[in-house]
Amino acid sequence: MHKNSLQSIPIMKKRPSLKALLVPVVLGLGLALAGTARATVLPVPVLPSSYNADVIVEQGVPCLDTNTTGTVDGGTNNTGNTWFEIGYSTGGPGGGGAGVPHAGSLLTNVTDLANSVANPHIYQLAPSWTAPNGVMIDSGVLRTQAVCTISPGGPFTSLSFLVSSGNGGGTMNVKIYHADGSTETNTVTAGDWFNGPNPAFSARGRINVVSGGFDTQGSITTTGDGYGNPRWYSRDITLTHTTSAITNITLSYGTGGGNVHNQVFAISGSSGGSWTACTMTGYTDDFVVESNGVVSGPLLAVAGPDAGTNATTQSMDSDVNTGNSWYEQNFYAFHEYVKSGLPHAGGFLTNTTGDHIYQMAPSYEVSNAFYLNPSNLVDTVTLANPTNFLVLSFLNSSGNGPVPIDVAINHVDGTQENFSFNSLDWFNGGSSTVLGVSGRVDVGAASFNNVPVPYAAGQAPFVYANDIVLNDTNSFVTNIVFTYANTNFTGRTAIFAISGTQSITPPIIVQAPANTNVWPTNVPPATGSSTAAGLSAQISGFAPITYQWQVQNADGSWSNVKNGVNADGSSYSGATTANLTLSSPTTPGSLNYQIIASNTGGSATSTPPAVITILSPLPDIPNPGDAISIFNGSAPGNEDVTHAIDDLVGSDPGKYLNFGLNGGQPFLGPVGFTVPGPTAGTGNPVYSIIKAIRVYTANDTPGRDPADIELYGSINAGSTWTLISSNSLALSDNRNANASAPLDPINNVLQQVVLSNTNGYFSYRVEITHVKDDAGDNSMQVGEVELLGVVTNPPSPTITGLSNLVAYAGTNGIAYAATVGANGFTINSLQWQVQSNGQYVNLSDNANVSGSTTATLTLNNVPFGENLAGPSLPTMFNLQLVLTSNAGSVTSAPVTLTVISAATILTGPSDTIADFGNTPTPNNAATTPANAFDTTYATYISSGVGPSAPAGFAPFEGPTGLFDAPAISSNTVVTGVRFFTGTTAVIDDPADYTLEGSLNTGTNGPYTLISSGALSLPADRNTAGGAALVDPLSGFMQEVDFLNSTPYASYRITFHNVVNDASANELGLGELQLIGHLGGGTLSITVGTGANAGTITITSTQNGELQVNTNLLTDNWVNVTSVTAGTPITITPAPGVPVAFYRVVGQ
Repeated sequence: MHKNSLQSIPIMKKRPSLKALLVPVVLGLGLALAGTARATVLPVPVLPSSYNADVIVEQGVPCLDTNTTGTVDGGTNNTGNTWFEIGYSTGGPGGGGAGVPHAGSLLTNVTDLANSVANPHIYQLAPSWTAPNGVMIDSGVLRTQAVCTISPGGPFTSLSFLVSSGNGGGTMNVKIYHADGSTETNTVTAGDWFNGPNPAFSARGRINVVSGGFDTQGSITTTGDGYGNPRWYSRDITLTHTTSAITNITLSYGTGGGNVHNQVFAISGSSGGSWTACTMTGYTDDFVVESNGVVSGPLLAVAGPDAGTNATTQSMDSDVNTGNSWYEQNFYAFHEYVKSGLPHAGGFLTNTTGDHIYQMAPSYEVSNAFYLNPSNLVDTVTLANPTNFLVLSFLNSSGNGPVPIDVAINHVDGTQENFSFNSLDWFNGGSSTVLGVSGRVDVGAASFNNVPVPYAAGQAPFVYANDIVLNDTNSFVTNIVFTYANTNFTGRTAIFAISGTQSITPPIIVQAPANTNVWPTNVPPATGSSTAAGLSAQISGFAPITYQWQVQNADGSWSNVKNGVNADGSSYSGATTANLTLSSPTTPGSLNYQIIASNTGGSATSTPPAVITILSPLPDIPNPGDAISIFNGSAPGNEDVTHAIDDLVGSDPGKYLNFGLNGGQPFLGPVGFTVPGPTAGTGNPVYSIIKAIRVYTANDTPGRDPADIELYGSINAGSTWTLISSNSLALSDNRNANASAPLDPINNVLQQVVLSNTNGYFSYRVEITHVKDDAGDNSMQVGEVELLGVVTNPPSPTITGLSNLVAYAGTNGIAYAATVGANGFTINSLQWQVQSNGQYVNLSDNANVSGSTTATLTLNNVPFGENLAGPSLPTMFNLQLVLTSNAGSVTSAPVTLTVISAATILTGPSDTIADFGNTPTPNNAATTPANAFDTTYATYISSGVGPSAPAGFAPFEGPTGLFDAPAISSNTVVTGVRFFTGTTAVIDDPADYTLEGSLNTGTNGPYTLISSGALSLPADRNTAGGAALVDPLSGFMQEVDFLNSTPYASYRITFHNVVNDASANELGLGELQLIGHLGGGTLSITVGTGANAGTITITSTQNGELQVNTNLLTDNWVNVTSVTAGTPITITPAPGVPVAFYRVVGQ
């Protein structure tokens, strides 16, 4: 058969996997939707009853393509003539006995039989004619070689091949593999299936697999040798390896014409006697039409509602369901031809520009087109979802066209629009083409037509698109009526699908979400169990509609709600649906929500915002029966102020009404109520902290609802009031309008205000200044006001503002000023105390003490050095303030007064200074001995003398120290030393000291011990370094005082240890001060008569401290005042003191 560009060709018998072969021309559902960003004409769903004809043959319907996979004439092209089984048909010239033997038969060579050969050739035929049953060897790339096996495999001395060939015959190369590993080769000639000599068998008939017709030429039954045609032949080869069994046989193409198709149907073996019919494997193709194969005739469905009947109810070529029509992709299940045909049922088809998408009928087993012909003039198509359109488009094609079609568009409002279009012939082509399906099928003969060979996509027949632009784009389309308008009454039209461009408007919020209340998850069980809140919106509009819930932020902006768990443990679900759920809320408060509904026409936002109130689980502090009084205005008797806290809501007596300050319209506030002693259900007034307010609507007009609320608190029975919170209100217009009933926070209409209050009070006042409609209403009304909070103990009065002080001996005006917080209580007394002998005793005012019973204590002429028998710390007094009120007594934390010596600082940067025991290291390279006496906090560092000192490593070892010859005088008396911390670590502070004096100014002594002992410097550091001058009153230091009256010219201070020798690698000091006075003769005092009667004077020869003692048997010397050499001090002896002893301690 010649391969023309368009021709009738048969159909492949065995269908490969649909999944493997389906390569659709159109987009599948997912791909279509994902890739239609620019598609504006989309499928319009219709009711299935609108389809009135089945014009598409579904895949799976048996036809001539199910009979064979290869032919003698066409090879793997499966065209032309081939074999058929006995009983397939009686229509051929050979009659009912024509055809090859039944599958699985043993075939004996007819020529051998005719010649009475002693050992005739015998062959075992393939077990089935519906599966591959022969081996094809030709020059095509698909069948140049094949591998076969036989059983039994011998050993044999000869093999015989049952062969045939089309288009002239040819040779095949044979390679035989033996069990012992040996091989041998040979050649087999396959004669043409017509008229070859000595046939093994003649079928006396052949069938055209394309047309289904039998060959009727005379040679089929009449030949010179009497056997007829077509024929099989026996071809023998002699084996050289006769002792080893055969494992497999390879057949390959030898010689012959370009369209020769050699075939092997069976193999037999012989060992010198009779032939053994071997079972064969390795068949490549099905060449034989089985006896019950499809014959030329109408296509019959095998599944679905039309099973056993014609696969179509109408065709495109005739009005009686004959001739050509459409078929589904993969119906022609042969190589690339699976791509031919219309898209699968329910599949999508996109035009070349991508702006039109169509969807095929949901099933090809039932009616699948809106079909019009001379006997079926009208079809009404009903839309599944009426909607409005800008454009409608019809996917269609006609046989024997073109055919004019009238279109009536019927709207829901009863109007109609009329249009018409020409449905082109399915072979016309042109610009309106959507798809060329490259093939059609004769539904009356079961054969294909117009399938391009080789296959090419996009060829005839064609389907087309025709668009109409509607005038009425607002009214919904309900149905479309198609009318056959060809006055010649020729041609048939199939409309496969309708698509359109909707005139889409934004969604409509039919019902906005309503406010709702919910308990938090930590609510006590007795309060309620509803810990999930739901918001629902009713929305209509054009699908698809997307939803997004939003929650309002503190700044008024909105954020999208997201499904999942929030930071506070609550969670959302349904954030992108019409129904939002908030589960497990934990924090009381109110959240505003809105929903945005969107489609391609725009979006709509719900308004007003819906409020989810997460109810506070705290108790209501005012209880029914608690004392309450009206604040301003007046109230009717049945709606008096007691109903503001009666735990009832609804109609009378469930509300509180107040006519305002002017007794009528317009309303004038503020009004409200006062609860002087709420009990929180305890029966006694309590101290409480209000954390939230809940305001319930009443049953009357919304204009009377409060528009604001202020809450005040008092801790002194209303003598003074403190504003706790001031808030605007936006109560819902919904009413608590039922009969008076107990509060039900979950279901009542309310607004809750959460407060950030942390202060407690005994009494409360609620004030409302405005209502929703001041001008239009004459009163304020509430169903209930709950003040929610916690009962706690009232705070005690407080004493703050005190700190430790340091002062020089003899200083006046040292003040401790306490800040006293009454916290609503009455302060009865204040008393300063000083610690004495381990106990605190009351101070009283005297010459040196004032304010001992006030918040501010002032001390003058502070004493110093009561006991200087050995090295001692400065004098330290511990003080405290005791406050007594009606809530009890409160004592402040102790504070200290440290009195340091007022002696002269004898050292300074002009002194002669040196150090010793200081190994030079990188640690101390930046410091000099002068740093110790430079009047700044520049730190002096010594690395000591230990073996690790040169490397700068721990441990520290002494002794190390400093020499100082004061520049102020070579005759000084030292009575104390001050050690200031530096910038080094605490472990580097000196832990001991030894002070020695010398009459010489050099460093060689000799030295006399003045004082020694342990040190414990404060942990605080003087971090300013050289940037700050040393101040004994504010700097961190330790002062050591001792008795000494011997003057010296120079001094040596030695340190043996630091705080932590093992870890430290250095000693550090911020400053060192030697304090005392200048030497200059013997210290003496003189006593004289004072200028006033009853007074005496005391004059000292040196600076010092005047002390007094009333009993020389004790060492209880008390500082009186500091003295200056040569300046008299006047003393007034105290009455009742018989004797007093005075002395001056020199500095």
